[in-house]
Amino acid sequence: MRKNYSVNVRYEKAWRAKEVALGLLMGSPRESYSTLHKYGQALKAVNEGTVFHMKLEDDTFFKYAFMALGCSIRGFGSCIRPILVVDGAHLKGKYKGVLLTASSIDGNNQIYPLAFGVVDKECDDSWTWFIERVKICIGDINGLVFIFDQHQSITNSVATVFPDAAHVTCMHHLAIKLNEKFRNEGMQIILAKAAKTFKISKFRYYWGQLAGFPRVQKYLKDIGFDKWARAYQPGMRYNQMTSNLAESMNAVLVHARALPITALFENCRALLQQWFYERRTAASSRGTVLTEYAEIILKKEAERVRYHHVRPIDRYQIETLILGYAEPVYPLGDEKDWILLDDYVPKMIKPPKFVPRVGRRQTTRIPSAGEVRQVHKCGRCGNVGHNRKTCRQPLRTE
Repeated sequence: MRKNYSVNVRYEKAWRAKEVALGLLMGSPRESYSTLHKYGQALKAVNEGTVFHMKLEDDTFFKYAFMALGCSIRGFGSCIRPILVVDGAHLKGKYKGVLLTASSIDGNNQIYPLAFGVVDKECDDSWTWFIERVKICIGDINGLVFIFDQHQSITNSVATVFPDAAHVTCMHHLAIKLNEKFRNEGMQIILAKAAKTFKISKFRYYWGQLAGFPRVQKYLKDIGFDKWARAYQPGMRYNQMTSNLAESMNAVLVHARALPITALFENCRALLQQWFYERRTAASSRGTVLTEYAEIILKKEAERVRYHHVRPIDRYQIETLILGYAEPVYPLGDEKDWILLDDYVPKMIKPPKFVPRVGRRQTTRIPSAGEVRQVHKCGRCGNVGHNRKTCRQPLRTE
């Protein structure tokens, strides 16, 4: 305010004014819970086939919420490879919680979001409730594969709700766990080669090289070869060795996770509306049979080898990509213009029960063990702690 408008105002007053302005734009965090039920009904009325469920505590207090747009459900079932990456990210607003996501990847190597959920915490009950809603959306799919980190609650819920689906471990999180426990870079390189190879003979060769790390071998055996090694996996993994697309989805929604809950779901809907339009337009303008990603991969492979064993899959065709984004995501407009279903019954929903902590809310994620944060240096003087714009170091003249 001082720099842009020459208004001398205290930090506390500026912060309170910002909170009031955000409340006028998006509603207060408390009032947002009372609007959520109405929002879900309006969403189902405008976007056909949308699934929006809520669970309340004592029939009054918010517990869980789930949203999957109808166009995403139909697109996943007919045009997307049967792979789901699930993950959770903490909310950063007044009321704590966790945003759960289930996403896949389209034929052009782009994130294809399927479902969003908000729960109080990551536990067996919350993850099972979320995965059950995912099953309501997609049913039982042959060859379905789940990829996630080594969170035990996700493992338990997927095994309970989708007993016939394959569930595999994210190699990035597995490498972090191993680095935390055993700390050996040579072992990490061998593990990566063993995990990526398709041939059992090569896997046994790399596994033999890990014989010098007996504790590592025992740890990996306890997890199960079918959870991390391509050579032993019963289903297709479609070259997805990590849950990076879920992490990318969390990064896209990093600012939305600080919004009131109704605004959070609306932000997710608006994101899908934008992505579906942009990707449908881009795919329709291409004149190739395959997607841009598939064309690049095919060209590289054709230059590298002389003979191919072709396994047909239509998920990489441009026609399939267009069908995956064929249906538009419709906006709801202002609350006063929401179209509601005939059976809509108003509900008064209160925020979740919680005891607020003293002090400033934590908004940055705590790094995992072995994770190194990128250090940004000033482009002018080369020191850390500031950037070129705020640099006050005198330049050296030689």
